Formats: sequence, C-alpha cells, structure tokens
Amino acid sequence: MHIRLRIHEGRQIRTGQITIEGNSLFSTLELQRELSLREGAPFSQVALERGLDRILTLYSEYGYPTISIQPTDFHLTPDQGKLDFRLELNEGNQVRIGEVKVSGLKKTKAETVLRELPIQSGQVFNQRKIDQSFHRLTNLGYFYEVSPGLLEEGTAPDEINFNAQVTE
Repeated sequence: MHIRLRIHEGRQIRTGQITIEGNSLFSTLELQRELSLREGAPFSQVALERGLDRILTLYSEYGYPTISIQPTDFHLTPDQGKLDFRLELNEGNQVRIGEVKVSGLKKTKAETVLRELPIQSGQVFNQRKIDQSFHRLTNLGYFYEVSPGLLEEGTAPDEINFNAQVTE
C-alpha cells in the first residue's frame, strides 16, 4: 500500500499592525519592544505568547500582578498575507505587600528569618522580590520544606500578604 499526501502550506503569514490599548503605565513603544513582534516579520503564535508573558512580568515587577491582556480583532488580509490584531490591556490597580510573616517556626525566631527577606510590608508588589524571598528561605538551610504558596489575599483589595509556611 502506498499513501501519497499532497501538502499545500500556503503563504507565510506576516505580522501586520499591532494596536495596543488600555496602557498608561508604559508607552506603546515600550510594550511593543517587550512583545518582540515586528510589523512585516513572520508571525508566530509562540512568539506572541512569549511576548505577552514578558509584558505580564514587566507589569508585575512594577506592582501590577493583576494585569490582564486580551488579544482581539485578529484580521488576516489574505492577498497581503498580513495579520493585524489588537491587545486590550486592563492594568488593574497597583498592589502593595500587606503583612510579611513566617508560619511553622518552632526553633527559629521570626525576626531572624524576616531580616533575610528582600520583601517588606508596605512595599509595592514585585514578583522578582517574591521569587528571591522564596529562594532565600530555601537556601537558608534552616528548613526541611518551604511551601511555594507564599501569597495570600490581604485585608484591602489592593493588598497581598506574604506568608511563608515552613517546616523546620
């Protein structure tokens, strides 16, 4: 038995015009740089997803972890092979760190652990500092286990508590 497949790939799709709306913290040019999709360059779904992740990371490092990005209005112009689309951003409100605490301590004093953390109460949320705090807790060598779920809902809507749950 012989099977013959005929594949017609069609024309390569190129990135067209990208419109970004709803941004106030960063300029459209800054966000387009993070997106890394250039008009006229080949379009890639993977490149779009990576660019959106970079934008989410950028916002979370400036206190906006609740940002949402909605890609919409995809329009393909077949004769030109260009894909235009729009990104709608909802930046949300800036979030601050409420309480910073360590639970599960039996031998070690909380103050000893807290002074090793780069995150403090009242600071603007920064995902990089959250990640550094987790790694510092892990690398201290005091704990058998550090729970990766460090963030809890705060008392105010724009507040997140840092609660490191450890096992000595």
